[in-house]
Amino acid sequence: MKNYTQTNPKLLILLFYLLCGGAAHSQSHPELILSNQSIRLGIFYVQDQPRGSDRIYIQEGIGYHRDFNQFNFTTGISMEYFVKERFSLNSGLAYSNRDFTIEPFCYLCTSLPQALLIDTFRIPYETVKLRSLEIPLTGRYYFTRSKFSLFGEGGLVNQIVLEKQHTIWADTWPIIARNYALSGRVAAGTEYKAGKNLGIQFSAEYTRYITNLYTSADYDYSVLGFSWGVVKAF
Repeated sequence: MKNYTQTNPKLLILLFYLLCGGAAHSQSHPELILSNQSIRLGIFYVQDQPRGSDRIYIQEGIGYHRDFNQFNFTTGISMEYFVKERFSLNSGLAYSNRDFTIEPFCYLCTSLPQALLIDTFRIPYETVKLRSLEIPLTGRYYFTRSKFSLFGEGGLVNQIVLEKQHTIWADTWPIIARNYALSGRVAAGTEYKAGKNLGIQFSAEYTRYITNLYTSADYDYSVLGFSWGVVKAF
């Protein structure tokens, strides 16, 4: 089964090159300053790579093995408002797909039917759907404002769960996602000025859930993402 969550070293090298190259270019070309429009709209796509334990515990000794082998992504629209020349407030609306696969385990089962079903017949991995609408509220600081701009970002992400498929074991060991979850996010990236009011952005971001995503299980969850997008000033 293909694993989509392995970090591609080429992406890391490319991002590092853009960041370093952007800084050098900014210092040597100070005259290339971006337009000062206060509002920018954009579209973006993020390749998500979930992080966390490979086990979800329903209770001691009982739970699910989790496999990060699904194609996870986030895509949406962004809005940026410049409070000052180098500081902006950011929001938007995004759709995220964080599907994953599970297989039950039970180290404490004493029931013969349960033991036979799990350990002998081995129920195959099952895909659990986890899809949400996200509304970020972040602040961004631009270290440079030129042909290549470097920025850092941090804030909160409101997540409204749209689809939270239960498993075939829902009656016995349910996995129940909350309708709403809150996450924290930090990011760093670079922007290339492609035109007078047009920018192309690349960034790496890390998102970690502040509230427990599941009401029925204890699970620590985070996501590493690589993002690219286009923004236009108005």
